Amino acid sequence: MVRKQSIIFSGLLAAICFYSCATIITGKQQLLYIVSNPPGASIRVDRITINKVPIESPNDSISTTVETPIIKKIIPDTTILGITPCFINVRRPLKDSLKITLSHPNYQPNTQILKPRFNESAGLNFIIPWNWMIDAMTGSLMRYSLPDTFVLKEIKKTQ
Repeated sequence: MVRKQSIIFSGLLAAICFYSCATIITGKQQLLYIVSNPPGASIRVDRITINKVPIESPNDSISTTVETPIIKKIIPDTTILGITPCFINVRRPLKDSLKITLSHPNYQPNTQILKPRFNESAGLNFIIPWNWMIDAMTGSLMRYSLPDTFVLKEIKKTQ
C-alpha cells in the first residue's frame, strides 16, 4: 500500500516538474546565431505569415480557401538589423517563417527562408496533455533551424 502511494506521489511530482516543458526549457523566444562568409554582412530579418483568404468563384456556388504569404515586420513592428557574426532574439511562432537577408558590399545578397520545425523538448509533454496547449499558446512547440554559415558570392567585375 505504501509502495503504491509513493509511486503515485512520484508520478504526480514528475508531472508537476515537467509542466509545459518546452516553455520552461527553451523559452518563448529563440536566440539565433548568424554567421556569414565573409563576416561583416548586414542582416535584415522579416517575418512571413501565411493568411488564409477566402476566394469565391464567379458563380458564387463554390468557395475555397487559399494561403497567400504576406510579409510582416518583426517585434515590435520594426525589422531586426545587425552585422554578422551576431545573435538575434526572435519570438517562437507556430506558423510564421523568417526571411533572413544578408548583404555585403561587392557580394550578392543571400536570402534564406527559415521555416518552423517541431521543438523536440515539447515531446516531454506526454505526461500531462494540457501542457501541449500551454506550449502552443507561447509558441514553444516550434523552433527555427539555421544553416551553419550564410555564404555570400562575390560579384564578378567586368573590365
